[in-house]
Amino acid sequence: MFEFISTYGELLAKTAIVVGGCISFLIYIKTELTLLRADVNKVIEHQKIFMDSLKQLNIILTQIAVQDTRLNMMEKDIDELRHHKGFID
Repeated sequence: MFEFISTYGELLAKTAIVVGGCISFLIYIKTELTLLRADVNKVIEHQKIFMDSLKQLNIILTQIAVQDTRLNMMEKDIDELRHHKGFID
């Protein structure tokens, strides 16, 4: 049936195939990890840019809210002047 007796050459060849496969797998994993690390760094960089943009948007929205409050106060003053309430009676 099956012969379990192997020569040293066959054992060496089989061992070389297994070791070569393991080395190839490790090289592949290392390459994938390097690419993954680069992708993560890009995501972190984009996140920093996004956060800076959000900070700028926050500043702009705050300024708009302050301007809106000032306009509302001016409208109230004008309305009071129309109804003879306010600065001059």
